[in-house]
Amino acid sequence: MVHHPHGVLTAALVVASCFELLAADAPQTPPNPTGDALMPHPKRSPGDPVFGVNLAGGEFGKTPGVCGKDYAYPGAAQFGYLKTKGVKVVRLPFKWERVQRQLNGPLDEGEVARLDQVLALARDRGIGVVLDLHNYARYRDKLVGSPDVPNSAFADVWRKLAQHYKNEPALYAYGLMNEPHDTRGLWPAAAQAGVDAIREADTTNLILVAGDGWSGAWSWPRANANLSVKDPADNYVFEAHQYFDKDGTGTYKLDYDKDGASPTIGADRVKPFVEWLKAHDARGFIGEFGVPNSDPRWLVVLDKFLATLKENGIGGTYWAAGSWWGKYPLSVEPQDGQDRPQMGILLKYVSAAAPGGAEAYYQWIGSCLDAVEKDLPAITASAEAAAARYVKEDYELGVCGDEGVVGEVVGRSGGFMRLYTDGPGAQDARRHRPQGIAGQGQGRRRGAGCGPR
Repeated sequence: MVHHPHGVLTAALVVASCFELLAADAPQTPPNPTGDALMPHPKRSPGDPVFGVNLAGGEFGKTPGVCGKDYAYPGAAQFGYLKTKGVKVVRLPFKWERVQRQLNGPLDEGEVARLDQVLALARDRGIGVVLDLHNYARYRDKLVGSPDVPNSAFADVWRKLAQHYKNEPALYAYGLMNEPHDTRGLWPAAAQAGVDAIREADTTNLILVAGDGWSGAWSWPRANANLSVKDPADNYVFEAHQYFDKDGTGTYKLDYDKDGASPTIGADRVKPFVEWLKAHDARGFIGEFGVPNSDPRWLVVLDKFLATLKENGIGGTYWAAGSWWGKYPLSVEPQDGQDRPQMGILLKYVSAAAPGGAEAYYQWIGSCLDAVEKDLPAITASAEAAAARYVKEDYELGVCGDEGVVGEVVGRSGGFMRLYTDGPGAQDARRHRPQGIAGQGQGRRRGAGCGPR
């Protein structure tokens, strides 16, 4: 966890309160970065992949554990930060053992209520959520599809979750299972059982079907030769994961050179999955990928990887954001008021999907800059109130997050300000400022349009 002294709150929260104060100084809303991101369609075209992030924390710790101590869900501050970035989809990991304490038993009311509260935060900010059952095809370490955890039990939890969430506007997709592995050939039947159960309750929403072999894109054809599902709604996507270190685990224990990395290693590793999708006339999604911040060459890898995904109409969610990461090298959670460098690369693909592309997004950011510069005293005066609203919203919803949520708001807001006033994005933003905003005598007034509500 990263905690920031309360004394830096006012300076770092300038942008957070900007989004509450500025109205006609900028366009009323940012360009929609992902078009119909909250309305999944069975046959997306290659031109509209959606990119977002994992908001980790709900899968942490022992089970069942204590929320806020052993694990945590994202709060208002996390979603507020992602909204400022234009991120429109998050993958939300959670544990089966927490939402259903016994196989075939009722859903745990307290845990489902916590998930409901997270989806409410996402819904209020126009962000879609992938509900990611983060269990590796296991329940209490017993394999799904085995006598200990029959497919009927796996179907049971998804039937109940789908019944509960089928009408949730913030639902982007059901993430059937995180990284099945060593399933001895049992996973395809289990996956079909999960799809069938969801469709009994929900005939509309998107389903992400993970692959065996830890869902590795580079090994997908070999590990998933027999993976096929039938969906009466024809609204499913195969979910792979891919990291770029030597063993593909995402631990990045070695440096760039010792890992044998190259600028195209990410693009090369995803090719087997891309080719498999084409051969099966199927759609794909990369639910996890990430690089460390230890060497700028990894950012080139990430950039080329995302370009390959976009070219092939494959979206994905970066691993990972979340307030409990601390100095985790793959994290895109702001640290000490600074955006992580990986976010700058990801943002290229988040914003480029907007109508008008990155140009429109940077115009919007430029408008925000003008408004910030004009109304800095008023924004500064309201900074602590903005932080208090984040804390109050989390408290009222009952979201169990980081006790340092105020500090996290400080980090996020300061990072956003630095990225777009001192960082490489500033030149683009200023260059693309619409005419007639700054210094043109337009007399634009303060309000609440430059950012999330």
